[in-house]
Amino acid sequence: MERSDAVEIGVAIGSVAIFVVALAAVGTLYGTSQGTFDGTLTGDATLDDGLQGTVEGDLQGTVADPSGGQFNGTFEGSFDGTDGDGSVNGTLDGSINGTVDGSDNATFEGTITGTLNGTTNATVTGTIEGTADGSIRATDHISADGALPLVGALALFILVMTAVGLFLARQDS
Repeated sequence: MERSDAVEIGVAIGSVAIFVVALAAVGTLYGTSQGTFDGTLTGDATLDDGLQGTVEGDLQGTVADPSGGQFNGTFEGSFDGTDGDGSVNGTLDGSINGTVDGSDNATFEGTITGTLNGTTNATVTGTIEGTADGSIRATDHISADGALPLVGALALFILVMTAVGLFLARQDS
């Protein structure tokens, strides 16, 4: 085997290795896998000023993982409860953060900050525990943190392959 053949084989193996490493990098830079939840929430709520009752309504937002996890989103639904002196009924809507445990018929625990309109009109905060019924759809995307390194890795691969081509051309002449 001639020296130039050995160099070409070594460079070919090296370029394949660089390509495999770039593929691995693309896999890690691809982004985050999170879920989008769209469904309903029924459960018990404890709000400001001694308001306690049940809630039922629409729950939408993002979940950290398609099988459950940290939830950030919105809730809009009914509140039926009491303030200790009498019944309080109305519409409760606002931003809600918590934990979804499971993907379908999941348990939900979290806090809500929003408005209660009905027999009492107020801005409220509190906790909700209940059952979230719906589905989590997985969404994979390139994150802002992953896009720039991905472009850099591809540019580096192109530059390295160009340099390898020039090196091989010089070896042949």
